Formats: sequence, structure tokens, C-alpha cells
Amino acid sequence: MPSTLLASQRNPVRILNQARMRHSQSRKLKLLVEGLSDRKFFLNWLREEQLRVEPLQGRQQVEAVWRLACKQPIQPR
Repeated sequence: MPSTLLASQRNPVRILNQARMRHSQSRKLKLLVEGLSDRKFFLNWLREEQLRVEPLQGRQQVEAVWRLACKQPIQPR
């Protein structure tokens, strides 16, 4: 399933916030990848029932979301 974010909403803060909101609703793991071909690649080995593979728009975007997540980790309940 492709990303539910519109192109205009694709910034690291919104992507991270959406992932955190989904995490609070479902404990399914999220895997951020660079694009659709990477998503297809990973789904050859992983099942979507186990995790959500979210394609972004390139390596820089994945790295930006990762840096933000490292600065602001989710606190355990």
C-alpha cells in the first residue's frame, strides 16, 4: 500500500507524526524505505501482516525522518 501522505505533506515532521499516531493505534512495525522499488524488494521477504512498509521520496527524506526520530524517541508506556 503506497503512502497515504500527499506530496505536499511529505516532510519529515509530518511523516514521523503520522508514524507515531499509527504506532499508538497498532503495534505493527514500520519500515521506511526510499521508494516503491525498495518497498517491492522488502515485501519479497516480509509480510505486510507483520509490518507496514512506507515508501518515501528518496534517501535524504528517509535520513531526515531517522534523524528526527533519534532526537525525539517514543517514550515507553
